[in-house]
Amino acid sequence: MKFGFIHKKCGDFEYLTSPLLEECGCKHCFTTRLGGVSKEDYLSSMNLGFLRGDKEEYVHENVSIVCSALSFTEENLSRTNQVHENKVAVLSEPVKVSLGCDALATDKPGIPLLSTSADCVPVILYDREKNVCASIHSGWKGTVKKITAEAVKTLVSEFGSNPADIIAAIGPSIGKCCFQVKKDVYDAFSETFSDVSFIKEEGDGIHYRADLWEAVRRTLLEAGLDDENISLAGECTVCNNHLYFSSRAGKGKFGSLAAIVELQKRK
Repeated sequence: MKFGFIHKKCGDFEYLTSPLLEECGCKHCFTTRLGGVSKEDYLSSMNLGFLRGDKEEYVHENVSIVCSALSFTEENLSRTNQVHENKVAVLSEPVKVSLGCDALATDKPGIPLLSTSADCVPVILYDREKNVCASIHSGWKGTVKKITAEAVKTLVSEFGSNPADIIAAIGPSIGKCCFQVKKDVYDAFSETFSDVSFIKEEGDGIHYRADLWEAVRRTLLEAGLDDENISLAGECTVCNNHLYFSSRAGKGKFGSLAAIVELQKRK
């Protein structure tokens, strides 16, 4: 696995890209909370979620800032409507909001796929041979249900992808340093993972520390990806709440980050 993303700026807007995806010419970004117009302290300032208590016009303007900075096709922007499950919606045309899914996939250029997060794990997949992609919201429940594997399976079944050709980028999200859980979460992972060594007991008989990044990595490997084709930002949204929105750090009051990917026409 390759560690570390590239921080970039366009004016005041700061975002990250995966070096592996950049090498393939895949247009994408993982946003930070910087460079937007949202006013409330907990939403300041690049909130991209319409359900966070922000003014709708601010969210629309933030979307425009991002799309303008990276030349995303704003009028075709398509979003997940996240329910913490493992459903993947396949788009052949733009859909403003895809209901009941936490991941979007397409083989159509010009349709930006957007999933939001604030501690949950955002993942982008790109098949460099077939030119198909997916944007995924993998919360802890979706990680238990292996949504990233479902997205890989979707690329294989719908578009004929070979997992060995798929690049994965795991964006900023809660790190094991901050993801303290109890036995119910440990038990949930134990039901779907044969090896839960990425969850460590804290020694008090109550709490554990879970490494969602490693859980997602293992899921991708099981789905057939090569480890060298997986990249990890390695930045905790809770520890870096000045740079990222965080549900835990904000104690329930937070904005939304976004992982966006858009296919380009090949010559």
